[in-house]
Amino acid sequence: MPDFWTFFIFIKCFIFLFFTNLIKKCSGSYFYYSYATFLGVSGLYLFIDNPMRNLIAISFFYLALKNAVNRHFWRFIGWVLFASTIHFSALALIPVYWLFAYRVKNVYLFASFVTINVIFLIKKEFVDSIILNVVSQIPILGLKVAEYFLTESPYSLGKILSPKMLIYSFLFVMLLRTRRYIENGYNGKLLFNASVFFLLFYRISLSYSILFRFNMYFEVFFILGICLLIGKIVMSARKYYIFFLMLFTLYSMCSMITTTTVYVPYTNYLEYMFSPKPSFGYRSAYNERNSPYHKQ
Repeated sequence: MPDFWTFFIFIKCFIFLFFTNLIKKCSGSYFYYSYATFLGVSGLYLFIDNPMRNLIAISFFYLALKNAVNRHFWRFIGWVLFASTIHFSALALIPVYWLFAYRVKNVYLFASFVTINVIFLIKKEFVDSIILNVVSQIPILGLKVAEYFLTESPYSLGKILSPKMLIYSFLFVMLLRTRRYIENGYNGKLLFNASVFFLLFYRISLSYSILFRFNMYFEVFFILGICLLIGKIVMSARKYYIFFLMLFTLYSMCSMITTTTVYVPYTNYLEYMFSPKPSFGYRSAYNERNSPYHKQ
């Protein structure tokens, strides 16, 4: 008989269609490029290695953004508060209402990007000490911050640098150079600001990997932004940029698949909807036993 996991899968499918519609609405004539990039860069993680509460909260946040664009403050707050009942991280998105309404000069954005990268490459210990000194004074919350950010836990195993960070640095410059073109499109100011915020915050989430889930709220806009650049690049260079996007998508997809046991082999839970299921222990350990990737 259908059970919770069957319901879980159908909820995922519904949200998947919601994301598809959002990408189609915002990407214009570059839907297929945007959709393929989304599936390879973040779709696998969102819909297979599924952070369900985070995913539902992201969907409600996207509904809230419509009210941010139309400057309906209380409607925006209502949607964000509702999203926070699913995943508490949504509360940190309230400042988006004001942040994404302003046009910060490129020179300040570039300076911020360089500063953040330099600080986290050279002075990460300094940032750690600030976090510890400021937040540790708060009861309960300080202990959580120490666990998530400053101890040798799975949540604190971020990276100093990664190949993807180098790719994102190139894309950050491309976004700044084509800013006016993006902003003149559908919800262009929101899309550009969300794309740039994703790239600024990505460097921080490399060092504190628990923050990766917070950045997922903005990743789809980043993907839309870099795909919309196709229309601005001169025809003679366009095919090379499209080829670059294809390689970037393949790199992201392959690195996800080959660094965990989650994706291979892929099994279909729905085939057991009306038939006896293997035990939970057997299902839970199946990929760990049979995947060729990331075996301890």
